[in-house]
Amino acid sequence: MCNLSKIIEIPSGFKIGCSIKESQLCKISNALNSSKRAILLGKEFYPERSIFLYDDFFEIRIIMSLLNTPEHELIRSTIIEPIESYDKKYKSYLIETLETCLNTSSLREASEKLFIHNSTLRYRFEKIHELTGVNFFSNLGRYSLTNAFLLLKLENIFGVGIKQD
Repeated sequence: MCNLSKIIEIPSGFKIGCSIKESQLCKISNALNSSKRAILLGKEFYPERSIFLYDDFFEIRIIMSLLNTPEHELIRSTIIEPIESYDKKYKSYLIETLETCLNTSSLREASEKLFIHNSTLRYRFEKIHELTGVNFFSNLGRYSLTNAFLLLKLENIFGVGIKQD
């Protein structure tokens, strides 16, 4: 399935979503929903691709299961909202900084992509720590910030109030 794009030519702008295999006709609507979600997730997480397999989003689907739960509200109120509010008030780019650092392999690379000095990057993470109590430079802190950021992306994709599979 992953080599499908090598077998057929997919016109520019077309996206294909593939669900998990369903053997019962009565579950076809679940397969269709999974295919649609694969496309939505794929366009956000892998925009350069044209074919998206629902199975490729296992980790994201785990985080997605937190949407609209008390845990989601806790993460939103303690991590996401303080950072968003600070960004809005001071135009500080903390969310952008977090995203860049989570998508690069080093602080140096993140600094270069953001066109800022390494000390500015560290200052931004100190500010995130001050606002949320979560330290990016600890393993658990980075994990918490990663999950919060993924939840924020999922909110932007699906909104809140969606029913999970």
